[in-house]
Amino acid sequence: MKNGITGAKSILVALAFAGGLGFHFANVKFGNSESGAVISSEVAIAEEAPTRVFPMGLGIGVVPPADMKVSTRFPGFEDDKHHSAIMMMEMPPELYAKLEKDLRDPEREPVGFTLVSREAWPVEGGKGFLVEGAQLVDGETVYKWVLARSTPASASVITFQVAEDAREIYTEDLVRRTLRSLATRDHTEMQVEVSKLPFTIDETLDDKVPGDRTGFRIARVIPGNSVMLTNGPKDLVQGAEQPVIVIGGGEAAVAGALEQDRFARQAFGGLAGVRSMQVRRGEGVERDGVSWHEIEADAEDAETGAKVQVIQAIRFDRTHFIRFVTVMREDAREETMRFLDMLRKTVNLRTEAVSKDDTEK
Repeated sequence: MKNGITGAKSILVALAFAGGLGFHFANVKFGNSESGAVISSEVAIAEEAPTRVFPMGLGIGVVPPADMKVSTRFPGFEDDKHHSAIMMMEMPPELYAKLEKDLRDPEREPVGFTLVSREAWPVEGGKGFLVEGAQLVDGETVYKWVLARSTPASASVITFQVAEDAREIYTEDLVRRTLRSLATRDHTEMQVEVSKLPFTIDETLDDKVPGDRTGFRIARVIPGNSVMLTNGPKDLVQGAEQPVIVIGGGEAAVAGALEQDRFARQAFGGLAGVRSMQVRRGEGVERDGVSWHEIEADAEDAETGAKVQVIQAIRFDRTHFIRFVTVMREDAREETMRFLDMLRKTVNLRTEAVSKDDTEK
């Protein structure tokens, strides 16, 4: 069953990606390679609760079956030995209505898909819908459960696919118990992950009132790697309707203006979620004795076509860097730049990284 997982992902695309997800935080990764010039790397998963697991960059998690491991190829879990997988996706709540309509429409079913059942799925404070069926993929039958659920704050789609020869392992009961375990992270859990980032960040800079979601706040954390902040009520942002600032850190000794310029432009060219970028400014600058490189460009949101402004600022220390990526609309520029300036002054490497820099001086 070579293409079983690919087939399932195609169904997700057909059923759930039609509306687009705007700026893709999960695709903005930071890290280093042996050369110190690559800005994408596999990120370790932080310690989670003993049962429920939240895949990298997601605010949703499940209690996975024993043989399912966190996937390094897509958001979710997979069991290579038994050719089975769980694929997970979040989306803005307003896209749920269209998704639910598509799931209820027989004409929207993928080629070769045989419906077993459609049913409502109770969700506290919201609603859900489950489609169960089977699909012929490369001559083999793959069984699929597609769960869509929504609350006023978030929406998600989870696809559980099982190979025909794995039905005795992944039974109907096990699949449903796994789907019922779906839950979202709370802010406390995110703060624990923030404490494990290679840099410090004070979320209260912009908002001193607990529970007040009117200022910039942390919306997503990729464990051990990066954090996304936004200004507005939504955790998932479509078309830069809310400004987004992503901060990431990595270990890389990038010395000299030419190398820093090359490093920064390579990182900027790899940004996901935006297109048609027209660079207006790109230069190395010095702030308080520290080397920075800044790039500013006009662009479009890749899914909606909305006009956006993109700013990348990278701070270079001796053996580490901190990278800020900002995506915003023109009407949010003044407030976003004010907060970005505060972040650049207050986000610093953690003590361990600073000690390493001092040791190598």
